Amino acid sequence: MKFYEIPASSRPDCVIAFMTISNWMGISMRDGVWTFYEDTSRRELQVTLQYLEQTGWNECREIFEYGIHDYQSPVYAENYDYPAEWLSESERIDDWIFNHEAQIYE
Repeated sequence: MKFYEIPASSRPDCVIAFMTISNWMGISMRDGVWTFYEDTSRRELQVTLQYLEQTGWNECREIFEYGIHDYQSPVYAENYDYPAEWLSESERIDDWIFNHEAQIYE
């Protein structure tokens, strides 16, 4: 909770990545990961991707990146009628998160 006290504009990349991955896992377990991607800022997603790449956790980076789509597109703004493949991909990501929960906590 202390991380949330740091103003968003001055959070170090490692803190942004930590918070983003924590939210990614938590939302996956509660609601399904597609809801995470729907509401997470592009900046947080990009910082997290870069951090995962820099730290060498490529498997996590690949699965994290797999779910990034333009959920905010005006095409979906009114009806949330996302393509079926996006939802299928999110199920794969949810499964990966479930199977790698211990690694993510580490």
